[in-house]
Amino acid sequence: MPIKVLRKLCAWKTAAKQAKYVLCVPHGGLNDVLCQISKCVEYAEQHRRTLIIDTKKSGLFRDFDDFFEFIDINTAVHTHTSAALYQQLNTSSCYPPQCQGQLNHYVTSYNRKLKCHAIIGQRRKTSFAFNRRYAHQCLVHETCGGGLASMKLLPRLQLCEALAQRVRQQLAVLGEDYVAIHVRHTDYQTDYKKYFKTIRSQLENKRVLVCSDNSDVIEHARIFFQQADVITTSGPQLSGGQCLHVPANYSDEQQRHDAPHRAIIDLIALACAKTIHIPQIININPNIHDGISGFARLAKTLAQDKQVIQQLTRIA
Repeated sequence: MPIKVLRKLCAWKTAAKQAKYVLCVPHGGLNDVLCQISKCVEYAEQHRRTLIIDTKKSGLFRDFDDFFEFIDINTAVHTHTSAALYQQLNTSSCYPPQCQGQLNHYVTSYNRKLKCHAIIGQRRKTSFAFNRRYAHQCLVHETCGGGLASMKLLPRLQLCEALAQRVRQQLAVLGEDYVAIHVRHTDYQTDYKKYFKTIRSQLENKRVLVCSDNSDVIEHARIFFQQADVITTSGPQLSGGQCLHVPANYSDEQQRHDAPHRAIIDLIALACAKTIHIPQIININPNIHDGISGFARLAKTLAQDKQVIQQLTRIA
């Protein structure tokens, strides 16, 4: 091997050993993914670490760069992961220590006592303290969790061109004068039939976009709101009340591939509506605030910032 090549290789290995990383592996649906990445972006920027995002265990099912591109970030970022990248990371010192050398092999599940993810059979969360500085080369943050940190991240992103074009086409079909209903009715439950009765008179002679993770909800809306023009986007493809963001719920690869696209289309379509109607969730748990899901809250918040919507969808 030529001496120049050897020197470059040695220099690269030295730089790799000196580099420090935040490995962000979010779980959950779209809002959870954006919230967890937002936290890691802030930490990586503050501590001058390279951010590595792996969304394949989340409801996106694939790499982050299949959907989004960063347009504003003040640190190096990898939005696509590979076996070679993990091989390199596995040679690094790591926190938490139980992940050391096993970054692409360990398996986690949600630990209700810890209220976060942990390696199966262990009681230590797969994350770190965001208010601390660490000497370890690689910090791992693998969990779910929502909130509104997602709205800190969206202004720093835009959709990939192909997806942005698909969203723009859907918005053109919807037009500008429509109202929307969002119903979460799989893992979380709503009394949507009762709620529909309370808003039926408000929706007469209006165009109504119905977004739901449950096909029964959409079918009921079509029948119930006979005096309205009920429309949907592509709609859910699962039956039996199965969550759309859980990979194991899909037997059809094309359905699995399209699911995150549909979630993003629904999010922006909801945000562009004149009004968003959202029934409260009735099986409340500590992860729910104000009786609505994180996805619905994100849509309502995004609706107040048309500039971010234009940026996401690449509307000049």
